[in-house]
Amino acid sequence: MVCMVLGIQLLLAGLALQLFGLEESLTAFNNELLVLPGELSRIMGITTHLGIPLELPVWIIYSASGLTAVSRLIFLFNRRVRNVY
Repeated sequence: MVCMVLGIQLLLAGLALQLFGLEESLTAFNNELLVLPGELSRIMGITTHLGIPLELPVWIIYSASGLTAVSRLIFLFNRRVRNVY
């Protein structure tokens, strides 16, 4: 159950990154947390500076979907059957 919830959370995060764009999302995170110097991410592009592949949101979506599906199957087949006599 924990892996299924984790997969759903990662899936939502990947979908948000894909929807809003990786560059814009990471720039917004950088502006809040100041991982890189303030204006550096706007000049160079944070994905270029850090060497982050642009396909990362798609990889996150596929991995999270797989994790969710596998953990859902395990959850369904791992139920205990109660015998009523």
